[in-house]
Amino acid sequence: MQERSAGPSAAAVLAVAGGLMIVLGSLSAWADASVPGFTPVPWKGSQSVAGKLVLLAGVVVAGVGVASLSRLPVGRPLAAVALAGGMAAGVLAILVALTLDGRVADDVVAFYMRQLAMPGAAAQSLVDGAIGTGQFRVTPAVGLLAAIAGSFIAIVAGMLARMWAVRAAALGWSRSPDEPRAEG
Repeated sequence: MQERSAGPSAAAVLAVAGGLMIVLGSLSAWADASVPGFTPVPWKGSQSVAGKLVLLAGVVVAGVGVASLSRLPVGRPLAAVALAGGMAAGVLAILVALTLDGRVADDVVAFYMRQLAMPGAAAQSLVDGAIGTGQFRVTPAVGLLAAIAGSFIAIVAGMLARMWAVRAAALGWSRSPDEPRAEG
């Protein structure tokens, strides 16, 4: 019998790509907040607990993908980790996207206090006034979109890895179909 192709697994490549997108997205700006007449404030996902969990999920997904590409036996765990990590990162990033206004306001106050040497009460009053008049703007930034897109790529990687693991089991293979198997 002939040995199967030893090319890299598409699922592993997608897991690495998705994980890296999640990581880079988490470290980039998730939103830009602004009050008219003042400096816009970038807000990174890693400034919140949810953003840090998204970052962690991205690191784990990418790590398992790299392990799979390194020929470590992580075929079945790749499916579970990519699916779970992708879903967790996606749900958390979408949750943050839906609640950006409330999450960013306190950081804008702190930024104005620190960067503009504005007294705390004045900074709070400025932001509260802008919120009250509808002039406080929070715009999603590319980092948030990258983290969400990376989570979808990780989910696709997990689905592919799971599909291949089921196929391998049905055919009696001990490994996924893209890994070599010596006949003995």
